[in-house]
Amino acid sequence: KRSPRAFVMMWFQNKIAPYLPDGVRRQTAYKIFSRHNLVLTNVPGPDQSCWLAGRQVTGMQLFFPNVIPQVDLLTYAGMVHGNVVYQPSHWTHGNRIGPLYAKALVGLGQELGLAKIPAGLKEAAEKLGIADE
Repeated sequence: KRSPRAFVMMWFQNKIAPYLPDGVRRQTAYKIFSRHNLVLTNVPGPDQSCWLAGRQVTGMQLFFPNVIPQVDLLTYAGMVHGNVVYQPSHWTHGNRIGPLYAKALVGLGQELGLAKIPAGLKEAAEKLGIADE
């Protein structure tokens, strides 16, 4: 995200793309998304809780619908929040995505030697009887 390529892409997206004909923009998007089957977005948020209208914000969600499945992760106040967005008619086993993802995170935490893995994450990994697959 800090490479010159990222800055050039952002500049192009903000300065050139809005002036391209709709057909060119659609064709470009089609060429990009037809070569991929998932988009993963990670956004670093603030390390400390924020306040809004006099109340502490205890969590945040990032939700970005897309033409292909989208995994969105957002860090906020020492926690990771995430969403998986997909079209149920295209991913018929989509109900397994959450537990499989949780299982992968639990495994990663164990591999990294984390002393405390949140119970909610472990419970999510055990859903559908896949915790030991």
